[in-house]
Formats: sequence, C-alpha cells, structure tokens
Amino acid sequence: MKKTKTTFRNGLFARFLKRLLGEQRGAVAMEYIMITLLVAAAIFALVMVFGSQLKNMLNTIIEIMTGKNPQEVEKVVEDYNTDRDKIEQDRKAAENAADTIQGGGQGRD
Repeated sequence: MKKTKTTFRNGLFARFLKRLLGEQRGAVAMEYIMITLLVAAAIFALVMVFGSQLKNMLNTIIEIMTGKNPQEVEKVVEDYNTDRDKIEQDRKAAENAADTIQGGGQGRD
C-alpha cells in the first residue's frame, strides 16, 4: 500500500474551497447572505442610534391612545379646537374680503 503525502492542494479543505468557489450556486447564495447581513447590520445600527427616541415616541403614542395620560389628551383636543376655530375665523374673513372685492360692499357675518 502506497502512502501519499497530503498537501494543501490535495487536502479536504482545498477540495472544499475549489468546489465552493467553482460553483455558481454557492456564489449566489453567498451574495444573498452578505446582503442579508448588511441589512441586519443597518437595522441594528439604526436601533442603537434611534432606539431611545423611538421608544419614547411609541410610549407617548400608547399613552395617548389608551388614555393613560389625560392631560396630554386634553391638550391635543384643546389645540385641535383652537386650530378649528381659527380656521373658521379665517374662512369668514376671506368670505367678507371676497364680497367686498366683488363690489357687494357689505360683509357677511
């Protein structure tokens, strides 16, 4: 029985590398793995940078939606009503100005 010397060229690892690098399916799979890893790293980085801000924002939304913070809910409703009243006043002023420009001379109320 003849004993052969195992070299890097004939070794198991070398054959594995040749087969892996020689097949296109392995290369395509490796590309998908790299893309997946890059996306995961980007998501991880974003969570690390914006995690606390995102947590605070979501907690505020949950508190408002569940009514756990009634002062915030009342403030939002009050701001909405104030804005709605201002818009109504602006609309009436615009109608009066339009009537005046059209020659009606008398405004609406």
